[in-house]
Amino acid sequence: QTCALPISGNGKTQMIEQACAETGREFVRFNFTKETDENDLFGGMRLVERNGVTVSEFQEGPVTLAMRRGAILLLDELDVGDTNRVMALQSVLEGKGVLLKSKNEFVKPALGFNIFATGNTKGTGSDSGSFIGTQILNAALRDRFAGMMFQDYPSAKVEEAILSNYFIDCMWISKGMSEDQIPADEGSAAGVFIEKLCEWSAQTRLLHKDQGIQEVVTTRTLINVLLGYSIFGDKAKAMAFACERYPDEIRNQFIEIFSKLQDEPESGITEPD
Repeated sequence: QTCALPISGNGKTQMIEQACAETGREFVRFNFTKETDENDLFGGMRLVERNGVTVSEFQEGPVTLAMRRGAILLLDELDVGDTNRVMALQSVLEGKGVLLKSKNEFVKPALGFNIFATGNTKGTGSDSGSFIGTQILNAALRDRFAGMMFQDYPSAKVEEAILSNYFIDCMWISKGMSEDQIPADEGSAAGVFIEKLCEWSAQTRLLHKDQGIQEVVTTRTLINVLLGYSIFGDKAKAMAFACERYPDEIRNQFIEIFSKLQDEPESGITEPD
């Protein structure tokens, strides 16, 4: 896909998508599973129908497609891939290209080709179980990336901006209203709601850091609360649905924290007619 529009978000993938959008770079994203192999990455022979006849022909994989086009390639959740199978990427990560065995063709990267990878464990596996299914990646593979960056949760100001973009879209724009049609009192109430959500997430993250609670409220969880509110028009119900994925004890603790923060009357945000 080619990114042309700004991305709302502050996650690992969104950060790379945003950079591609701002620079006008073509962006190819590939998501890993445990079953991902060379054919998935580089392409292989596929059965296709041509003029009513089923034939076998070679179809490009995302890696070789990005290499030929000089695009940005994102290897999303690389540490979910099988440790041995992802080693097929070694020569690509070295900038040397790859041999397509099915075609006996060597593909070299075009000018501009770059690779990014995302993961939740730095390729060292997950002891906590929070990221079950991740693998310990070979140190030689990890060493072929020029650098590694930790993507922390956004600052309160950035997180508020992200949530505001999502809320305006799902609450009003997606239902036929423009931003300048949003009633001032509803916009103000929405701002207060979002501020409380960001305070809430910050407190849960402190608990995670200081007291070792295994769960944390992420930006995506906050977005789920807003989406739930846009559907049900009820904060408690939206919160309950978004927090149901947590273990019961932690869920109740998180909801209690938000209840203490939410000490003002109902926001007055209403559904558009």
